[in-house]
Amino acid sequence: MATPWRKYEVLILINATIGNDGIENLINKSRGFVTDAGGRMLKTVRWGFRDMAYEIKRQKRAYYVLLEFAGESKVATNLEHQLNLIDEIVKYQVVKLAEGVDSAALPEIEEHISAPVPTKAPIRALEKDEDEEGEEGEGEEFSEEDA
Repeated sequence: MATPWRKYEVLILINATIGNDGIENLINKSRGFVTDAGGRMLKTVRWGFRDMAYEIKRQKRAYYVLLEFAGESKVATNLEHQLNLIDEIVKYQVVKLAEGVDSAALPEIEEHISAPVPTKAPIRALEKDEDEEGEEGEGEEFSEEDA
């Protein structure tokens, strides 16, 4: 009996200093790890260069790429093992999306997406509003006379 397939996604943070050619090579190599282990690539989403929330391996910026794939559990295990061996990978996270996936129902052609870089304006606007609210109440103290 064949082992049931599962659907996975992996978010990979690649060292931003290796250049565009190095990044493309690592993305293709990661996709190759999946297909060589018997899995099928479903989607590649390039998020691009982004600032990380905190410093990892002395890096503050990384190239983000999201890979969605399907295969037996050994495919994900093999991918994690291979990603651990590559120094240019700053961090990665593999997540299981679904179990019992029918391999015949999966698309044959991989989808490629280049996602736009989000703006930071809404976050800054929100922080400004919070600061203004905090300034209004400063210096006011509650006393028994107010009650």
